[in-house]
Amino acid sequence: MNIEIDNINEAQYYAIQAMLYKWQYFGEQGMSRITAFYADGDGNFRPKIKIDKKKISFPEIAIGCELSEDLILHPKNDDYAIDYDAIAWKLREKREKW
Repeated sequence: MNIEIDNINEAQYYAIQAMLYKWQYFGEQGMSRITAFYADGDGNFRPKIKIDKKKISFPEIAIGCELSEDLILHPKNDDYAIDYDAIAWKLREKREKW
């Protein structure tokens, strides 16, 4: 997967880089953690993101629905955290039905 992010400032660049480093670190250490990035959309955070050269949109995944509220981990106020394990379980359930 190749991710390209444009229209971010230097501080946002370093924050995103640090978050990605922590993902790698947790994987190397066998640790499970929720990670978050404060997206200050009413401030100057206006990223333009492409994944594998395609503009991104909210994903529709192979479970036949969009990433719905039941896949969001610990929603609080308008916070958003998603656990990929929840997606994996939904995919596994669908495959077992076949």
